[in-house]
Amino acid sequence: SPLLRAGVCPTALVCVANSVFHIATEDRRSLFRTIKDKVGSFQLFAQHSCTSEDMGPSRFPVEQVHRIAALDIRLCNTDRHSGNILLRESGGEVSALVPID
Repeated sequence: SPLLRAGVCPTALVCVANSVFHIATEDRRSLFRTIKDKVGSFQLFAQHSCTSEDMGPSRFPVEQVHRIAALDIRLCNTDRHSGNILLRESGGEVSALVPID
């Protein structure tokens, strides 16, 4: 999968239903609230050392930079920045780039 090759953490679509998601507009004191569904995503936490903001790009593995760029092109992602690329280090070297957001 292009997503996994680019280092994207496993992600699932989730749906949660609870009355706390509903704000009664007519009578805020109402004890009877309609249960509303909320849809969102649930993503595996990415272990990381820092973000790419904290380190110079000359230390990034070029192949991984290209994979993230290809992913962003496929997804039409235009807001990639140094704060949403996490870095994993091993032995003082960058071992992986993890795109988030």
